[in-house]
Amino acid sequence: MTLEGSTPKQPGGPSSRPVVLADGRHPVCLTAIDANSGTITFDLVQWYHGEDAAREAAKDHQESPPPNDYYIPNVNPKLRTLPPLPRRPSPSTTCSAPSSPPR
Repeated sequence: MTLEGSTPKQPGGPSSRPVVLADGRHPVCLTAIDANSGTITFDLVQWYHGEDAAREAAKDHQESPPPNDYYIPNVNPKLRTLPPLPRRPSPSTTCSAPSSPPR
């Protein structure tokens, strides 16, 4: 998915909008949802659990192991905005009743 707000370009596609975040799943803190424009603004964070959490917290001079066994640093406060997804037509379903009741 292409997102607004960064300099690398996604190759191909009709508009080649700037890429903010690679496709996939990413931990974020939502900061705004604009229902009128269809955009979502978020702050990308890192999520560590278990041994990874203890290691990363220690690197950042934080309590290690961290409470609740997870550590969520935010190394970049940049906010990113997802553009609205293209509208797609709703699938249509034709329902018809049988001409006579089943026996």
